[in-house]
Amino acid sequence: MSSLNDNDDNGYAAKLNLVNSFLLKEKNKLRLISSLDYEYVQQKFQPLERLRDVEFTRDWGLPLVAQRATENIVKAATGLRADNGNSIQYAFTNYNRSDDYNGFQNALTQFTNWRKWSLNNQFVLTNYKTSTYDGYFLKPIVDISKKISWMDNWIIGGRYTLEENVNRNTVNDSLNFTSFLFF
Repeated sequence: MSSLNDNDDNGYAAKLNLVNSFLLKEKNKLRLISSLDYEYVQQKFQPLERLRDVEFTRDWGLPLVAQRATENIVKAATGLRADNGNSIQYAFTNYNRSDDYNGFQNALTQFTNWRKWSLNNQFVLTNYKTSTYDGYFLKPIVDISKKISWMDNWIIGGRYTLEENVNRNTVNDSLNFTSFLFF
């Protein structure tokens, strides 16, 4: 093993997750669930496998292959969950990179089963800014379905998904706009 140019061989990453679950109502086991997450990735850190999900950079308005940077991600979430699976949650995330990137994400998710109807919805809005551009990424999802017992429990439903990415170059005042709509 050589010690030549070994000053950039070590990189560090850490993740901390705190979760609290508090019973609010005994009758339907309604729980208040809160969490606080912190993630740190040093610029020199090189993971052996993919560190985050495939859509992470797109969701944050970054290029597909982003340059390495020191990253700090703080996420706070709170929500209600009943024993029947119904839930609602709000999460706020701040993503900060050493290359002058700073982003904020608001996410609201909801799941409800009611009289054979299922609602599974999500609304995510990410705003980001660097020294040369700013923009947002909007991703609402509305998913509604119903189990039909007289049709051998078939499930019929519909789903609406929009992905809108707006990126404005603040140096030359140009706009890059992408929007996808799925049904």
